[in-house]
Amino acid sequence: GKSSTTEEKKFQQHILTQQKKELTTLLESQKRQYRQRKEQLKEELNENQSTPKREKQEWLVQQKECLQQHQAEEEAGLLRRQRQYYDLQCRQYKRKMLLARHNLEQDLLREDLNKKQTLKDLECAMLLRHHESTQELEMRQLGLVQRTRAELIRTQHQSELTNQLEYNKRREQELRQKHAVEVRQQPKCLRSKELQIKRQFQETCKIQTRQYKALRNHLLENTPKSDHKAMLKRLKDEQTRKLAILAEQYDHSINDMLSTQALRLDETQEEEYQALKMQLQQELELLNAYQSKIKIHTDTQHEREVKDLEQRVSIRRALLEQR
Repeated sequence: GKSSTTEEKKFQQHILTQQKKELTTLLESQKRQYRQRKEQLKEELNENQSTPKREKQEWLVQQKECLQQHQAEEEAGLLRRQRQYYDLQCRQYKRKMLLARHNLEQDLLREDLNKKQTLKDLECAMLLRHHESTQELEMRQLGLVQRTRAELIRTQHQSELTNQLEYNKRREQELRQKHAVEVRQQPKCLRSKELQIKRQFQETCKIQTRQYKALRNHLLENTPKSDHKAMLKRLKDEQTRKLAILAEQYDHSINDMLSTQALRLDETQEEEYQALKMQLQQELELLNAYQSKIKIHTDTQHEREVKDLEQRVSIRRALLEQR
């Protein structure tokens, strides 16, 4: 402000000094002209002797006035031109200064805007770099978490499966041992059943013998002595035949019992074995189904986590790029 005012005053002073010189030059020139003209007029009057003195005097005054008026007009004209020139120069100077100041302000503003834009671009680039490194870190961390989780589940499932298979093996082994014990114990069981049948047979034989004796005594009492021999023989044959039938029945009962018991044991053991196999197979299938469900659920969860992270990252990037 202050320096520009000083500059303007200097500029004005320079013009005014020039104009003052110009005016001084004109005035000096006019003085010389005036003196020369006066001399010239005097010479002209001296040459013309016939004209009366008073008339000469009047003419001289008139000529002087005429010259003075001309010089005054000339001076006024110069002053007017100088004033116009001065005003014009001052206006042009002011306009030039205004324009220069405006241009300077524009340049400064542009420079400021460029600086701000550069800073903004730098900040944006830095934020994007930070965003990218954060994104890589987040992806790595998520990957690590998911791999650890998947590995834990895999180990757990492997352990569950191993336990189930060992359990199945143990159950089958226990059943085989139980069956082996049953097979080992079968002869003892059969012997006791055989003894039971034998006792029943012996009991029946005793009853049969008692009945035979009672009948023989009864017949001996009520039959003539001469018939005793034939009657006893007949009774003896009958008794022998009945005992033979009983003995045959006894053998048949024993054989029947032995074959039935052996077959029944085989069938029972086979049924037990098949039932256990089916139960264990079902348990294994249930475990497989459960583990498969867990794996599908985990895979889905992992996909969703990756999608969610990608979405968060893209929103964050979009917000950064909007800035």
